[in-house]
Amino acid sequence: MLKKLKKYLTAVIAAAITISCAGCTIGDSTANAMTIDGYEIKAGVYIYYQNAALEDAKQLAQEADANIDLEDQDALENTTIEGKKFLDWINAKTIASCREHVAVTRKFEEYKLELEESEIENIKAAAALNIEQYPEYSENGIGEESIAEILEMTYKTNDLFDAVYGEGGTENVTEDELKDYYVENNSRVKYVDLDLHDADGNDLDEAGQKEIKDMANKFLADIKKTSSEKDMLEAFNTAQEEYDEYVSDKAAEAAAESEEETETPTEAVTTAASESDTETTTTTTTTNPYANESIIPVVTTEEGTAENDVTYYPSKTFYDWVYNDSTKIGVPEIIEEEGTIYVAVKLDIKERMTEDDLWSENAVDTQRYSKYAKDMQVKIGDWAEALPIELNQSAIDRYKPFDYEKEETTQAGGVQVKY
Repeated sequence: MLKKLKKYLTAVIAAAITISCAGCTIGDSTANAMTIDGYEIKAGVYIYYQNAALEDAKQLAQEADANIDLEDQDALENTTIEGKKFLDWINAKTIASCREHVAVTRKFEEYKLELEESEIENIKAAAALNIEQYPEYSENGIGEESIAEILEMTYKTNDLFDAVYGEGGTENVTEDELKDYYVENNSRVKYVDLDLHDADGNDLDEAGQKEIKDMANKFLADIKKTSSEKDMLEAFNTAQEEYDEYVSDKAAEAAAESEEETETPTEAVTTAASESDTETTTTTTTTNPYANESIIPVVTTEEGTAENDVTYYPSKTFYDWVYNDSTKIGVPEIIEEEGTIYVAVKLDIKERMTEDDLWSENAVDTQRYSKYAKDMQVKIGDWAEALPIELNQSAIDRYKPFDYEKEETTQAGGVQVKY
């Protein structure tokens, strides 16, 4: 549910999904789609979750068959999603979403939680704004109350998460656990990367590459001569300054030669281009003891993600060095890969885990959600499965996924979901 909330609850405001279904008014017998644990699910809420399920199903169908026509109803209905027929999967997903909707509501009550007055006002204002700007909602059975109820799930789920996994929550999560999690999933490094290409992106000739390699070896030797970590980090700053000056001089030489060119083509000037030539970087003064350092997080991917679709910072070779068990803390090294030489050192990240640095209040919250969001998702699913349900088959039969068309419009704003 957390993923769905992030993807779809925010979308109610930020990327409005226009549903058009002529004559789709709600009568008394179909005003509620089902009753779960005594809680009646409004038809508008059901329609919203059904629409979300349809979008999920289309995405999964496209992942299975990149050539499928998402506008071809017959083609979609003939696909199989996770072992179920397309429409059966949508129906099951919609009902599961409604169950989770009630599960969050019931647990919110059980934990004796309450929305703040400001949150209630925000929800009302957001719902009213959507009804005003997108009359298609009310025309197709998604009324203001339904929109408000869906938006409430964002706030309630966040509050439930805090009640379970927050400070003093029922799972007794300690700050030490979160620190350990952060240390396991992040690495602190400092490096200078030297490019083996000229200003035009071409490989340096043999002499140019030797010049860069000699420079890297000199930097490493100077860094290793230092007697303290403070001096070592300052030596990295000095190396970076020297390399930047070298690149600047080479660029100036190239520009000067370019001005002297005649109609007869001349050989390309061998110059080295720094990363700053192609990226916007932030320059930090060396008065900051941690200037020019980087925090590199562990790369996590969804199951089935192709290696070519994964981005490693600053490169796969460097990333593998950072997370190699043999890489020692505080020992500078040279790492070489095609096109780049790194002079780098891995540092003790714990030294920077203070309130005014890496371990701020926001950082603690970020790690808490990163570590426990999936666990919360499982809990909500378990709570939902335990709830008794009674379907209003008349409503289920009436509201069908393909009875409406969708048109996406973009609008700034929206409720930010933590997950």
